Amino acid sequence: MKKLVAFLTALLMVFSLVPMTAEEAEDVSALGYIMYANADWSAQYWGTDDSLVKAENAKVTGAGDYTVALDFSALPGGMGEFHVRKPDQALKDYENAADGVSKGLAFMAIGIKDGEKLFPNYCIRLNEIRVNGKPIEAGKGYTSSDDGVETRMNIYNEWVSEVPADARSFDGSVADAAPIIVDKAAFNRVSRVEIDFSLLEHALDTAYIMYANGDWSAQYWGTDDSAVKAQKAEITGFGDYTVGLDFSELEGGSASGLAFMALGIANGENTYPGAYLKINDIRVNGEAVPFEKGYTSSDDGVTTRMNIYNEWVAELPADARSFEGLDDAKPIIVDKAAFDTVSNVEIDFTLVPVTDTAYIMYANADWSAQYWGTDDSAVKATNAVVDGAGTYTVALDFTGIEGGAAAGLAFMGVGVQNGEKTFGGYFIDVTEVKVNGEAIELGKGYTSSDDGVTTRENLYNEWVSEVPADARRADGDLEGASAIIVDKEAFANVETVEVTFNYIYGVPAAADDGALTEDEAAELLAADYNAYLGLQCKDNYTFRNAW
Repeated sequence: MKKLVAFLTALLMVFSLVPMTAEEAEDVSALGYIMYANADWSAQYWGTDDSLVKAENAKVTGAGDYTVALDFSALPGGMGEFHVRKPDQALKDYENAADGVSKGLAFMAIGIKDGEKLFPNYCIRLNEIRVNGKPIEAGKGYTSSDDGVETRMNIYNEWVSEVPADARSFDGSVADAAPIIVDKAAFNRVSRVEIDFSLLEHALDTAYIMYANGDWSAQYWGTDDSAVKAQKAEITGFGDYTVGLDFSELEGGSASGLAFMALGIANGENTYPGAYLKINDIRVNGEAVPFEKGYTSSDDGVTTRMNIYNEWVAELPADARSFEGLDDAKPIIVDKAAFDTVSNVEIDFTLVPVTDTAYIMYANADWSAQYWGTDDSAVKATNAVVDGAGTYTVALDFTGIEGGAAAGLAFMGVGVQNGEKTFGGYFIDVTEVKVNGEAIELGKGYTSSDDGVTTRENLYNEWVSEVPADARRADGDLEGASAIIVDKEAFANVETVEVTFNYIYGVPAAADDGALTEDEAAELLAADYNAYLGLQCKDNYTFRNAW
């Protein structure tokens, strides 16, 4: 019964999922607590007050440090294992028990109710677990959600065989994280368990300078096994930072020449996916050196970088991005002559958040009044700057066109211009459509993309006869979802139309890494391949892979 109630409660919460803006989140709080079941599930706690287990929960109001606890001393037996739903049976079990202690561990997690809604993409960092007042050893966990509503960190969960797709970590990497991070032997006899944790708005990360001098005798790649003295920056969110390298302790007190240089954020593609690097100043020996326009990318899908001097890049990579566009962006943005003799080098930079534009796609009945997100239309548009999960409103005004109104409806949708790239996996949930200031009835829609770039929710699209393969909803339920969720009769004479929607945090779909078929493998094995010798010259270490 307990599991059924928990399931129904979670299901109700999924259907009521409505994310809030940052301003609204300041005025709300979520319940932080310990999810718990002992070895035979006779002592449980799931965040409600229908248990004799005494809970000390936390009022989670945002980023900060919290402590949650469970106390079993009030149960029959003093350290009892018995659930409150059948107190008579609990007493009988207590009388027949050897010592009345809470025995073993079946499940344990930190939970934040409504966390995915109120604090989307925040990370839990476990600081300490104490059993009966004594700290126990704990490994590295991860933050995720089992239902898209409640944020959790599994501490002991045998039902998870691998880290889930939505897993995230305070340090940007889930490679060494696990769903079981404690030894359940520590829970053989439990009277009290306490957990200290932090909720972080942004995963912590580290910025540094990648560097190799002319003959590669002085290098730095983010680790502390180098004689080069590094000034790293702890990345705690979007904003301004400074990183540096000091070569004064090397033989000769300096580094000569430049073979490679880049600005890097160690796990940036995971901690701040899609974010931009903007270099503000580069100083060599305290003097500013000129630099041209660079771009942000990643060489391995993990570390975010901006190349400053990279002769190995012949053209901009596919994942290159820039907050000001890629025109004239280069992998070499400094003159290496400025690095002939370097005692120290510093870089001031800004980590720029991802933003995008939301708008209404629209065409009236005879396509005489249209809007597609650009400013080359007579229709007056109120678009929205999208900077993450939240509630947004977009609108169109037709009073300035001939006739002062748009007649009929051929197509309508709400789109986020580059959403599949800027906020991959996010969900659009249209909550209200107003025509001439009056709300109209809505059906059940879905989120998808027509081109793999723009994220959209169709409001009226007669060209879609069935739900597409990439369709998604925050609640996971596509039953009854349609590409037509408004009655076009409501659009007979439209002066203004306004759409309000929730943009809900999601994760990109996993890439398909399926094995090659026999035919594909045979085709690759039968193909001809060119071989060549790549030669790096001593003077500049460059070569081009020309055949």
